Amino acid sequence: MNRIYQGRVSKVFDDQNQELDLHVLWQHHDLFQDAVNYYLLCLLSLANDTHSDMGKLREQITKEGSDSFVWGTFRKRGITRRGLRDSVAPYFTPQNNVPAFNEVVSAVLAGNPMATTDEGKATLAAGLKQLLSKCTGASGCRNAAPEFLPRFCKPDFGGNYVEDKAAVARQADKLRFPFVLHDSTTKPNSTSLDLFGVHSIALPNPRKPEFKETEATSKLREMTAAWRKRQPDSTADWERLTEKISKLPSDIAIPGYAATSAKGEIKFRLFAMFLFRYVEKSEFTLALLRSTTPAPEAETKQPETESTEVESAGDPTKSAVKFLKRSNMLLVCSGSCCELSR
Repeated sequence: MNRIYQGRVSKVFDDQNQELDLHVLWQHHDLFQDAVNYYLLCLLSLANDTHSDMGKLREQITKEGSDSFVWGTFRKRGITRRGLRDSVAPYFTPQNNVPAFNEVVSAVLAGNPMATTDEGKATLAAGLKQLLSKCTGASGCRNAAPEFLPRFCKPDFGGNYVEDKAAVARQADKLRFPFVLHDSTTKPNSTSLDLFGVHSIALPNPRKPEFKETEATSKLREMTAAWRKRQPDSTADWERLTEKISKLPSDIAIPGYAATSAKGEIKFRLFAMFLFRYVEKSEFTLALLRSTTPAPEAETKQPETESTEVESAGDPTKSAVKFLKRSNMLLVCSGSCCELSR
């Protein structure tokens, strides 16, 4: 009990201040451990690639005779202990107390259309790999939980995914943009700048794809005001931009963006890109972009890949969740990450 509760427990009280038997703590511990094992099995069910690290681990802990076998009853430190099977069977196969591992896997993935095809299974395995890549080090699970919880647990999640095409393209542009921007031959009308835009700096906002008409011009005015407060000496330039905004077409539309992906100095770089793209391509707005975009370090080689050539199969988590219809199936990885981080 000392390790579980970080101190020696001598008494237990309920919410009515009535003393309870200490056994309730063990009941709580058993239930908690069952929950951890439940989510671990969900994760293991995604490890269908026998050649992957997780696939090999799955084989080791479920193959009787293996040094790492913990699926059935096993001995450790001279004590016979119940295995994962005994912990999760009541929840996955309530009619079968001694299921084979594959029977539990079938129960976990029942109703999941992604588990019926080789392509779908590969996507599920890729989603697991993506999650585990973040769960490294002493605090990996704790740090990854806030990122992956909404993606795996909320059917209406409208945020961005790290391996989505837009995110991959943004990362490529992030590497290339400084080289083009700070090239001495780059001018406001240079075609090399046409490869970059708002989403080279900030991620799209699926819930708000664009700002239209008066909302768009209001946004541009807000961006101009923010920049003017930061750089008040350029009065004539700000007044010129404000005048141009007032004359923009009434049906103007500008891209939406995820505000969380553009904070601090990046926010001003983003605002400068909006002004450059949708208000005025000039030396002034180009200078705003340059002032907020650090120049490449000396002798740094420019990346060869252009944003238009970036290819991505898409984010596996996004692809998988898109097809999961039952809400409990969306708890596969996030719950585990959350539980294990405690």
